[in-house]
Amino acid sequence: MKIVYLWKDGKQVLVFPNDEGEYVYPTENWTEQAPPEGIYAPFYYDGQKWIGQSKEDFEKTLPKEEPDVDEKDLAISQLTYTVAELTNQVELLQTGMAQIIEQRANIELEAK
Repeated sequence: MKIVYLWKDGKQVLVFPNDEGEYVYPTENWTEQAPPEGIYAPFYYDGQKWIGQSKEDFEKTLPKEEPDVDEKDLAISQLTYTVAELTNQVELLQTGMAQIIEQRANIELEAK
């Protein structure tokens, strides 16, 4: 038994001897030279050496992963936003109330 590798994709193929002791090889182009460690798909054999991508090039082709949103984090974010909005409304109401009280006090002073 021997292992050979297909040129087109580096797929391993086991070859066995026939009854006459001769190995039966695949009909596609093949080589006994294994693809080197660290080569990333897609890769192929050009008749002399394996051609493929580096890890960095391979990682550039991967889709960017969006981080998973935790339901608790989302709820906390929404509640924080709501608290900020309500705090702003309370401050506006306090300012308005202070102005009304001041105006009433001025009216009472003028009436005396």
